[in-house]
Amino acid sequence: MNLNFKIVGAVAAVFVIALLGSWFFFGRSGGAPATQPQTFGTADTRTDAAIQEPEVPDTAQSESPGSQKVFKILDGPVAGATFVQTLNPTTTIVRYVLAESGRVFDFALDTPGAVPRALSNTTIPGISRVVWAGESAVMQYLEQDTLKSLALVLPLATTSSATIPAKIQFLPNNIIDIAASPDGASIAYLLRTGAGADGYLARTDGTGARKLFSLPLSRLLLSWPTANTLIAQAPPAFGIETVAFSVAAQSGAASPLLYAPSLSLNGDRMLGRFLYSTAGGPAGRVTYSHDVRSGLDSALSFDPLPEQCVWSGLASSTAYCAAAAAYVPENYADLRNSGEISVAQQIVSYNAESLATLIAVPGGADGGITSDIAALALDRSERYILFIKKGDRSLWGVRLTR
Repeated sequence: MNLNFKIVGAVAAVFVIALLGSWFFFGRSGGAPATQPQTFGTADTRTDAAIQEPEVPDTAQSESPGSQKVFKILDGPVAGATFVQTLNPTTTIVRYVLAESGRVFDFALDTPGAVPRALSNTTIPGISRVVWAGESAVMQYLEQDTLKSLALVLPLATTSSATIPAKIQFLPNNIIDIAASPDGASIAYLLRTGAGADGYLARTDGTGARKLFSLPLSRLLLSWPTANTLIAQAPPAFGIETVAFSVAAQSGAASPLLYAPSLSLNGDRMLGRFLYSTAGGPAGRVTYSHDVRSGLDSALSFDPLPEQCVWSGLASSTAYCAAAAAYVPENYADLRNSGEISVAQQIVSYNAESLATLIAVPGGADGGITSDIAALALDRSERYILFIKKGDRSLWGVRLTR
């Protein structure tokens, strides 16, 4: 099976025409969201009070990672985590949000004796998701039946004990999905409409929102792999034909990108290559690498879910993925997303010019415990990987270099 990114066959063409209709006539410019950003009180932003005695989780490592390849950083539950780096001295910092309180902490991963440093003393219970955008953390939580989203603008990363107040800005309610630009300067988010969904651009602090595009689908996932292009795709569903669109970040012009059964897609940082998977078709569940220049697809020797991969910023066409360590059923993605299945996973690197390479097996000889991985992050120097374990949402590190 060789799916091509020119939208395969007459079935795809009929689908796209019927689906889109007058799509290109939808508004793509001007205007703020129908729901204006909410704020605390009457001010546009709220500044945290100075943190006098920060609450520090006593389960974070007080020593450098040691000799194990897989090592625990925090018991959790952690809503989201990423890497930031400081210069003078060069230090790799793990930045994380506690799910129960919404508190944000920095932990110097490669500094012996380091303890977590609190960045925000604002309590926001029940954080379910974090999208990192530069020095901002866009958090989501459920309040009764309303999905709330807020941008927390954090101080610049530093190893100093001094604290600088953070600022908070609420975004519209019930955002479908959020993505951050590669440079961390902007965010994009989706709001449901009677005709489908509208996409908006805003600064990372949530201000300056403007409508960028409209699509006639109310359920979409959004990513922003490269500065000039966003990707909006229908959530994968086993055996159901779904479609992905590319969206120009400046004009909002959108184009069908790929159409396939149970499609999941992840583009690299130059949009020169995609990882995408399909399920429910004649070939079963397969993950492919697509070369944009040549138009050729090649099946991977393992079958990760593309959304469980992160692309390297140093090595061209290289990705790090979490993948099931044993056989999983063809409808694995649906079962996993619904919480009906949990499997042990391993971390694998893939390079378009070579075979896949096993990086680490949590719970094996590399250390750690058997893990179903909820999220991955890669540090800028590519010495470490972070992952959050599904279930208890504990935070773990993986050493890539000795």
